[in-house]
Amino acid sequence: MFTMKLKRVPIMLLIMACCALSCSDEAYDPIEFKIVCVGGEFEGYYIVDGGSLKAIDNPIGVGSNTFQFEKEIDELDYLEISATIEANKNASITIKVYRDDDKVKEATLSVNEDDDNRTLELDYDYGEENEGSEETTGE
Repeated sequence: MFTMKLKRVPIMLLIMACCALSCSDEAYDPIEFKIVCVGGEFEGYYIVDGGSLKAIDNPIGVGSNTFQFEKEIDELDYLEISATIEANKNASITIKVYRDDDKVKEATLSVNEDDDNRTLELDYDYGEENEGSEETTGE
């Protein structure tokens, strides 16, 4: 009887190891972010997981004085985005983050031609929307 119990131990260890391996590789949903500026062009950058800075280049004109930039990132833990409205005129800029086609975070900044602060920043931690949702506005 004792040898039967010993034969079961390696099988149980193998099952536990397989289960631990399959549970540790959490799959991430792709994240998409969009920046829309109404009233002028913008420039900026984004950083994924504290890595290198990537320029937001060539925002696309999508209407009269409206510009947009979109980016999808397959896997990330943390995302930083910064966008600055160019030229001193009335404008608004919005950054939206999507996961599974659902908006999970948004920030907006509206400026007048005399405003000094023309930069909107947004940080996103993967899964933070599961802890509670909150919309942010620029300062």
